[in-house]
Amino acid sequence: MSPTPILSFHSIGDDPLPFELRHLTAPPEMLEGILKWLTKHRFKTISLGDYFEHLESKKEIPKKSLVLAFDDGYLDNWCFVHPLLKKYGHCGFILVTPEFVQKGEICRPTMEDVDSGLLLRQELPSRGYCNWAELGAMQSAGTLEVYSHFQTHAWWPISNKLVDFHRPGHVDISGIWNANPSAKPNWLDPDAKDIGMALPWGTPIYESARSQSAPRITVDKNVAATLVEHVDQNGGAEFFTKPGWETELSAMAKSLTATAQIQRETQADFEKRLQFECQESRRQIEINIPGHKCRFLGWPGGEWNETAQRIALETYDATLTTHPHATRLGENPHLIHRFFFGQRSHELTGWVWPSVMKFSSRLGKIRGDFGWKIRDFIANRAIGFGSRFCRGNRGFR
Repeated sequence: MSPTPILSFHSIGDDPLPFELRHLTAPPEMLEGILKWLTKHRFKTISLGDYFEHLESKKEIPKKSLVLAFDDGYLDNWCFVHPLLKKYGHCGFILVTPEFVQKGEICRPTMEDVDSGLLLRQELPSRGYCNWAELGAMQSAGTLEVYSHFQTHAWWPISNKLVDFHRPGHVDISGIWNANPSAKPNWLDPDAKDIGMALPWGTPIYESARSQSAPRITVDKNVAATLVEHVDQNGGAEFFTKPGWETELSAMAKSLTATAQIQRETQADFEKRLQFECQESRRQIEINIPGHKCRFLGWPGGEWNETAQRIALETYDATLTTHPHATRLGENPHLIHRFFFGQRSHELTGWVWPSVMKFSSRLGKIRGDFGWKIRDFIANRAIGFGSRFCRGNRGFR
C-alpha cells in the first residue's frame, strides 16, 4: 500500500503575511485547484484521528488517502479554507495556539457570503487569527478539526550571544510577542503596520530557540534599557542609518553583557514549563470547543526532542513533526511526520497552475506514483520561466 502523507499549509488568502512570514501564504485559487485535482483523481482526505488509528491499530483507510493540515489558526483558514473544503467534500485539521486566538463570539464572513452577494471579496476581514466561535464552527462542520500548536508558540533566548538588534527593516517578531503577549492575537491586523514599534529600537536580540527546544535564559533588563536609551538619544530609528552604528552598538552591548546578571532556567523548571504549555493548550481548546477531545499536538516549527516528546505524550496521543516523511504502518504512531507545502510559484509567474502541478508531483513522489517526474519537470520549468518573464504578485507589506 502506498504511504499516506500529511501535507501542511499555513495561510491561504489574498493578503500575504508580513515580513519573513510572506512565504507561508498561498492564494485560495491554488487550494481550490488542488482540491479539484484531488477530487478528479479520486483521492480521499481523511481525519488525523483515522490516520492515527490506522498507524496504531491497522484500521483500514482508502488506498488513495492523504491528510491536509493548516498551521497557526489564521483567519483566512476560516474565510477561504473552510468554505473550499465544504464545497469539495474534503477535510483536514488546523493547529492553533491559544495565546493567538482572537476574542469574539461571532463568526465573521467567509467566501460563501461573497458568493451569495452579501459583500465583496476585498471586504473579507481575512488578516489575523480565528476566534473560538469560528474554530468551533469548523470543528462541528467536520472541515477542520482543531488540535494544539502549543500554548505560546514562542522563541526564547538560550544564551547571551548577541545576534542582532531590533531595528527598522529587521523586526524581532518573537521579541515583540514575548514583550507583549496580550497583543499576540492582533499583531497581524491591517492597522498594525507599525508593529515594529511595539518593541523599542535597539533592543538586543540574543541567540534563541523555540520554547520547547531548550532551557531559556533571562539577561538583566538594564542591558536592553541602556542600549535602547542610547539609540533613542541618538536619533531613534535614524540611528541605524548612520555609518558604523553596528560597531558602536555591538561594542556597547558586549561590554554591558559581560558584567550582566544572567538567570538560567533549570532543567526541572524547563520541563515544568513544557508540561504547562502542553496541558494548558489542550485545556483551553477543550473548554472553548465543548465536547471536542484535543488528542494531538503539532510541534511549532516541527522541532522536538526526547524530553519534549516524553512530556507531550503525558497529555496527547501523538505529536506531529515537519520531518519530510510519510509515517507508515510499523513505525512509531505517537510521532507522526508531515510534509510542508508552501509553493510560491504564483508570485513568480502570476499563474496558479504551476503550484497545483507542483503539488501533484510532490504527492506522486511520496506515493511512488508513475508520472510524477514529468509533472515536476513541467512545473519547475513554468516557475523558472515565470520568474524571468512574468511579473507575478510581488507586493508585500
